[in-house]
Formats: sequence, structure tokens, C-alpha cells
Amino acid sequence: MYINYTAKILSKMKKGPIFLVVILVFLTSCSYFPGIPGIGKGPTQERQVPRGIGINFVEGFPPDKIFEESPFGVVVKLINYGADAVNGKIELSDGISDSFGGVTEGASESFDLEGNEGNPNAGFDETEKSFEGINPYANIEEGMSAYFQAIATVEYKYKSVAKLCINGYNSKKCPQKESIAGNFLGMDAITSPVAVARVESFSSATKEGAVSIGLKINIANVGDGMIIDDEIKSLLITMGDFGDVKCDADSKLRLKNIKEKTITCSVAGSIEEGKFLSSAPLVISYNYNYKTIQDYGPVEIVKLKKN
Repeated sequence: MYINYTAKILSKMKKGPIFLVVILVFLTSCSYFPGIPGIGKGPTQERQVPRGIGINFVEGFPPDKIFEESPFGVVVKLINYGADAVNGKIELSDGISDSFGGVTEGASESFDLEGNEGNPNAGFDETEKSFEGINPYANIEEGMSAYFQAIATVEYKYKSVAKLCINGYNSKKCPQKESIAGNFLGMDAITSPVAVARVESFSSATKEGAVSIGLKINIANVGDGMIIDDEIKSLLITMGDFGDVKCDADSKLRLKNIKEKTITCSVAGSIEEGKFLSSAPLVISYNYNYKTIQDYGPVEIVKLKKN
């Protein structure tokens, strides 16, 4: 029907340029009607905000060239893209032995950054850190370059709440299978570097009121950094007044050499016949240490020419 209507308009275009304007306006406005096949499907999501800590080397620190026996500085900018306040440590290295000077082993600074409480319009807290303990390079060899690396480490405390819809016997209010993702899992799910990406649930009930719930919980490293020791700690999964949630993972979850892992769980409870629960809370919490790395280099070290 839409195609035929468009064809009729096109056939009238020879009657005047005004019809060209009409059809352009019509086709443009159709992007707001997702029900029309082949036309835009409504507004698209804005560019995804990075997760965790962002690191940038401030321009000129270090400089593009470093001269032997000349002092220089290194400054990094840290940005907290998360909803919660964080504190951590930023470490610096230059890939050159301490015997030649430069960044001393173990050079680091601590930092504290506020969170924006999930409001991107509030902006993101940032700070600049200048490193002490940087010595001029000396006795270098011809052609040497420095490769600077900044590593930020932060401990995160994570919590997601998925509100599940569960039927009792003879109730049809809830789907038998349910999948929950994104902001329906809470603020941490859309701002934390290691987050619950998806929760799938399926349930069955008996006339006597017993309810069995199966769960698949997908936890993923969606940030640009790495989980320290590949380990998620203090994993705890609860479901309100229902019984204990039994899972195929203990309180520690390993994500070694993989970006995500799915946990399978089960829980039993009771709902009266014909009744249902519209928002049974499934709470998932854990802690983890995370590091983000930013490299800068190579930076040429110019050897002094001595007479």
C-alpha cells in the first residue's frame, strides 16, 4: 500500500518542482514511522560512553623528543566514566632500565574521582597526575627510544537487580521464558567494566504451589581493560523470599583468557495457584580489581654529542 502511494506521487512529479519537495519531506518524515517496512526504525542509541577509567597522556608531557641529560615531565589525565566514586593507583614505566635514568621502577600516584551517579549530562570527573622520581636520561646508546605505559588499577564493587516475572500454577501473566539486559539490570550493568550482560529465566509450577526457576546469568568484561588475576570475588546471588540460589560457580569466578562466562543457577519457592509475582528481585553482587592500560611511544631520546 505504501509503495503504491509513493508510485502515484512519483508519477505526478512532472507537474512541477513542488512535488519533489513534497516527496522529500514525506520520505524524511517516514523515519519516525517504524511500522513502514524499509523505513528507519526510530531513534538510534547515542555513541556508547567508555566504561571504567580513561587514561590520556597530556600533550607535551612527555615531549615528542627527549634530550639526554635534560629534565622532562610526564602527566596523565584520568577520567571516571562510571556512576560511582572510585579511588585507585596509576603506575608509570618507560621500558628503559633505571641505569639510564628516566622513570624509576615503581613510580606511581594515587587518585580519587567522583562518579556522575548515572547522569551523563553531569559530565565526568577528571584529574591530572604528574609523576615524581623521573630523572634525566644519561649514558644512553644511539637510537634508544622510550615507550611509556600508564596503568590504572581500581577495585570495583558491583550490584545488579533483575526483576523477574514468575507465574504460579494456572497463571499466564508472565512469559515462560524471560530475558533481561541493559538498564533493566541497574546502573552498574551499563557503567561497570565487568557487568552482568544478560539474565535468562524460565520457570514451572505445580498445582500444590511449588515453583522451580532456572537461571542463566551472563557476566562479561565489556571494558577496555583486564580483570586482575582473572578473578571475580565475593560472588553472591540471592532471590528475596525464595530459597537458596544454587549455582555451578562458587564465590570466586574465573575469567581467564575469556571475555565472558555464563553461570547456570536454580532456585525453588512457592506461589499460590492462579497468582504470579511481577517483580521478584534477583540480586547479583561481586567485587573485582581492574586495570586499564594506555601506551605512548616510541619517544626518541636524543644523545648528546660530546667534543
